[in-house]
Amino acid sequence: MAQTKMEPKSFIEKQDTLAYLLKRPNQISNETYPLIIWLHGSGEKGRDNKKQYCNGLEILDKTLEQPSFQSYLCAPQCPQNTGWAYYDLKEDTHSFISQAPLVQKQLIDLIQNLIKQYPIDPK
Repeated sequence: MAQTKMEPKSFIEKQDTLAYLLKRPNQISNETYPLIIWLHGSGEKGRDNKKQYCNGLEILDKTLEQPSFQSYLCAPQCPQNTGWAYYDLKEDTHSFISQAPLVQKQLIDLIQNLIKQYPIDPK
């Protein structure tokens, strides 16, 4: 695994925890910044909060060091026995469903929490 300056964090809601890595802009001014959410593939599931730092995230992390690309970068780690979206093997499609897995709700709540906590542009 490559070295990262991204902070390992945990979003705790009720009895559930969603691990995530967070990168903040290098110099925070009075302006708001974009929020980039990086959702890894199925091979990076777990709870170690390290495994998701691969497959391009390390390149994005380095790119965001440049002054013209300052933004927040959040890379949550999906727990092992769930997924970001429902996958229908028969139809070979991904979708969000009305009975969303808990991790989908946690992800939305995490994003809302980050927007409240940091100077993130909600647009």
